[in-house]
Amino acid sequence: LDLRRPFDVGDRHELLVGLGTRVSRDSSVDSSIIFLRPASRSVATWSGFVQDTVTLAPERVYLMAGSKVENSDLSGTEVEPGARVWWTPSARRTSGRRS
Repeated sequence: LDLRRPFDVGDRHELLVGLGTRVSRDSSVDSSIIFLRPASRSVATWSGFVQDTVTLAPERVYLMAGSKVENSDLSGTEVEPGARVWWTPSARRTSGRRS
């Protein structure tokens, strides 16, 4: 399940926030060679993110920055920041750089 909500914040900012959850279940049957313990399990993952897209030059240069926070039964809490800049020199072409 994912929920996203955009917000217009002034003329140059577009804010996007979201929440998500995922539950995975698996099970296995023992054989004479492989024994998996536990034989079945459920893994829950929760996430939230915020992202701001800023118009630096209308219809030409944009900056997007944000972060995602995810918590999983397997890996604990992780923070995943990100940023991207892109330039649109014409209506048919876009160049970008991300980190």
